[in-house]
Amino acid sequence: MQSIILGIMVTHQPTTTLTIELPELDASAVARILRGGDGEYAQMVGNGQTFQMSLAPGQYVLVLDSALRPSTLRPFTVATDADAQFWSVAHPDAGGDPRPWRVCTGRSASATDPKDPWPPLPASSPPSEAALALGSFIASTLGDLLTTNVGRGAAVIPSRQPQRSSAIDRARDL
Repeated sequence: MQSIILGIMVTHQPTTTLTIELPELDASAVARILRGGDGEYAQMVGNGQTFQMSLAPGQYVLVLDSALRPSTLRPFTVATDADAQFWSVAHPDAGGDPRPWRVCTGRSASATDPKDPWPPLPASSPPSEAALALGSFIASTLGDLLTTNVGRGAAVIPSRQPQRSSAIDRARDL
């Protein structure tokens, strides 16, 4: 089950180290990352509890699958060794569709909700001009994942047509 879905924009030269830390060992955990312009996800190297990869400047989408469930006491943490821009979507409010983008600059994000793979981010900031100018690989890819993984828990509901996010629609209009 997808435990984290997160966009990451790296600008630090020459590379930024990305680390994912789970609260305990999960031998079935798989961390995959897709760089803008690449056609396929690359699997991150890890031992089932910690995954790490060096990222060149660019836009990335991270997907972590784990049998473990994050919580406020046992979060899943994504960290970088230099400032990066993290992209997620806001947690849904009752009747709050569509879910808006959450974007922040910092060095970490933590997943704490066992039913929602979109980590809450610290204080949101507007998407960078660089991300928007690049055609926003992050926005379009996250938008596709949001549509595919309808609702909380990232469970695919094939009999239901998903609602489009206003953030997705704005990004595609660029």
